[in-house]
Amino acid sequence: MTILHIKEWSDAHAWASGNSWSLKAYCQRIQMCTNLKGTELKRTARLIKKRELLKLDLSDLKKAEALIHTLESMGASVEIEAQNSNPPFKREALKCNKAITDQISRFVQQYARKASKGKEPNDRQYDRKLEEKIKNLSPELLSELLSGDGESIGPK
Repeated sequence: MTILHIKEWSDAHAWASGNSWSLKAYCQRIQMCTNLKGTELKRTARLIKKRELLKLDLSDLKKAEALIHTLESMGASVEIEAQNSNPPFKREALKCNKAITDQISRFVQQYARKASKGKEPNDRQYDRKLEEKIKNLSPELLSELLSGDGESIGPK
């Protein structure tokens, strides 16, 4: 979950007034990047229009660009806080858990293996749960794991 914090509202930094954007425009921008619907969506839009809202839970940071632009046009100072409550792997855990690095290297070998000639191309067996965890790893951490430096992974 990602949280959008509005640190402050400043008329000096605004290039548009609160009335420049319609309630419908606020609702559209909020709906694109949050899970809000109906009355809660309109209530949130009204709070933003009145410059009273200070925190908003985002479901999609990429789609929040329009909302952030709108807030900044009204003079909001915006800060994004990314929270990952359940990361797939923790760096500290990998430091002392060689089994995970072994699992990943075995997975990569199975995943990269070419199909046997004349047989079903999708006959390769590998762990789908591990595949999902690997997809969620940061590129830097995955690179460290694949390079074989699993023993030295830890906080830098």
